[in-house]
Order: sequence, then structure tokens, then C-alpha cells
Amino acid sequence: MTEEPTAADDAETEDRDDADVGESVDTGDTVVYDLSEWEPDQVDTLEWALGRDGVPGVLRGRELTVRFEHEARVDHLFDDVTGVELAPVVDDGDADIGEMESLGELFVAADRLAHDAEGQVIRAQFEEAATVVDGLPLPYGFEATVWERIRIMTAWLVDELDGAAPELVEEHARALRDVLRQFV
Repeated sequence: MTEEPTAADDAETEDRDDADVGESVDTGDTVVYDLSEWEPDQVDTLEWALGRDGVPGVLRGRELTVRFEHEARVDHLFDDVTGVELAPVVDDGDADIGEMESLGELFVAADRLAHDAEGQVIRAQFEEAATVVDGLPLPYGFEATVWERIRIMTAWLVDELDGAAPELVEEHARALRDVLRQFV
């Protein structure tokens, strides 16, 4: 037996259609976020951040649905993904060989971390490579959104080294490594 849609269901659908980017719509015990105007890299970064923080959610198309009790955490993650204050990036048009070597070192360090998140030497090497990359300007040929994503993922991974489960660190290190692979 199927139920006929009610006026409340129609109003809920209208509310979702009218939601702005990242705006939430309370549908009772869940909250729906409209991500239709987000860049694909931002959606990927948000998905990664949700997994990193253990926030369960369902992403269908460009709508993210989470339980109401996670709304504040998701709102905070939105601020991280869309409003993160990074050091200014400058595209000077010149690719510095040292910058590309630093990205290569970060790639290798992320790969090693993906295989052994508990190794103290490996963790220290990753932190060192992350510190170097954090200070780099926008490398020649990079889109600013991609570079921002790499920097955010790297910074979050450094934070995870202090207390996250090794399996989660390894998973996120693999994700960072996979993003970097196309550039090294």
C-alpha cells in the first residue's frame, strides 16, 4: 500500500528547492543541505571531512542529508570547506623546481603514511613535508581550488596524527596521495 503525498510533503520539497548553497532544511529528524552550486572539489573535500570526523550522511546528487543532531558539526565543516582562511596564494607564472620537489616529497610521505600510520619516523616525515608545502605559493599550472584542497587535506591529516585511529589516518593519507598523484 502506498501513501499519497501530503501538503506537508509538498512544502518540504518546496523548502528544499528554495535552499541556498549549503543552507539546511530541517525535515524532522534529518537536515538536508543543498550543494547544487558547489564546485566538485568542494563536495569531495566535504565528503572527506565528514568521513574524517565520523559524521554519517547521505549524498545523493547535490543534496547532503544528515541527522539533526549532527547539524552543528556539519555547519562547522561547511565553514572549513568554504571559508577556510589560507595564506594568500600568488601565481607568479614561474614553476619553481623546489616547489615541485616539495610536492613530490609530500606524495611519498602520504604514500608511506597510507601503509603505516603508526610509524613514528613516517609520521615525522609527513609532518615535515606538510610544513614545507603549507608555506608554498600556488604552483604554476594549478587551479586555486585544487591547491586549496591539497592544503586543507594536508592540514587536516596533520591534525589527525594526534589521536585519530590509524585506519582513518591511512585512509585519508591514501586520499591525499591519490590527489597528488596527478601532479608528481
